[in-house]
Amino acid sequence: MTRGMNGGDIKRANRGLFLKNIALGKANSRIELAKLTGLTKMTAGNITSELIQAGIIEESGPIYAGVTGPAPQRLTICRTAPKIVGVYISRDEIIFSIGTLSGDIIFKDNTPLLSENTDSISQKLVNGIKSAIEKQKDNILAIGVAMIGPIDNDGAIVDSPNFFGIKKLPVKKIIEDNFSYPTIICNDISAAAVAEHLKGGEIHSNFVFIGNSNGLGAGIIHNGELLTSKNLFIGEFGHITINANGEKCPCGNTGCLELYASHMVLIKRLSDAVGKKIYPQDFEELAKIPECDEIFNDIAQKLSAGLITITNLLRPEAFILGYDSYFLPDKYIDAIEHNINSARFLKEDERIKVYKAHYKSESAIYGSIAAVLNEVFKGEILFNN
Repeated sequence: MTRGMNGGDIKRANRGLFLKNIALGKANSRIELAKLTGLTKMTAGNITSELIQAGIIEESGPIYAGVTGPAPQRLTICRTAPKIVGVYISRDEIIFSIGTLSGDIIFKDNTPLLSENTDSISQKLVNGIKSAIEKQKDNILAIGVAMIGPIDNDGAIVDSPNFFGIKKLPVKKIIEDNFSYPTIICNDISAAAVAEHLKGGEIHSNFVFIGNSNGLGAGIIHNGELLTSKNLFIGEFGHITINANGEKCPCGNTGCLELYASHMVLIKRLSDAVGKKIYPQDFEELAKIPECDEIFNDIAQKLSAGLITITNLLRPEAFILGYDSYFLPDKYIDAIEHNINSARFLKEDERIKVYKAHYKSESAIYGSIAAVLNEVFKGEILFNN
């Protein structure tokens, strides 16, 4: 049986909701907050005063002048409000950042991963977090981690492909053994989806974020919430079968989408075509070469096949393409959108949009911050009483 909310729960939830609306720019005055939340002006005023006294928000001047009586004061996140340490663990590097309660990043550094083992990565992880914390003189609220998977219930990376042969990296335990801050662990693509949802102003309550790089993954926002499971991730999009008689995938399946439409495959095919190593930033120029244009169109067609399957299962409002997909020229994004809407089962639904990620190729970096903000805005972490 689910426990009902008591007075303390409601108070925390309301504080989180107020902070969220201010942080995301949805409301910037007490009056707007009251209208948006449906609370009385008195309650809105009391919560606002509490947040100001706690040093979380501040009044930054009148919203407009030249009116009779006192002008409403603009509410913004306080410059000295607690910050968030973000950690993004990929197969190639660990990126450390400091983020604000508005989701902005004010510091970023990276540590390459070369020939590693559990001990060496653990040391790099601890040293990087310590360095980031020193930048803020311990004014830290929590640590958010966006990382490759699979992830187990203890917050460890387990049996991740091409990850130095490491069978288990107990990330959450490493951090909690060395730091006293709350630690939120999230799959990198799921975290990226949360970041895009928050920064996009939550205009879509049902969308799928596609992370396309060495592999293919999906972060799913359903009814405004991250769709997840007990092991923190359900979006193995790259292992949809699109060719039952195709190549054998390392996952054990046959004909997986990842074998035909990942950007690792795209880059290899393009590099072979032009006779030199290329990078995602080269895509725009390469698209002008007929042989490369043919490769791009083939990849777009195969990626569309996977997205059509997701469309028929989930009926999302939109797809957001991130990681290396951000660098795809617009004409291929348009082609993917056309393919989806032409071939989906329920054609009477509103047109499904396909966008490039707001955070370009860095959605997972911002996702490490957003994973914490997602809890803060629910009234957790920051509001203990």
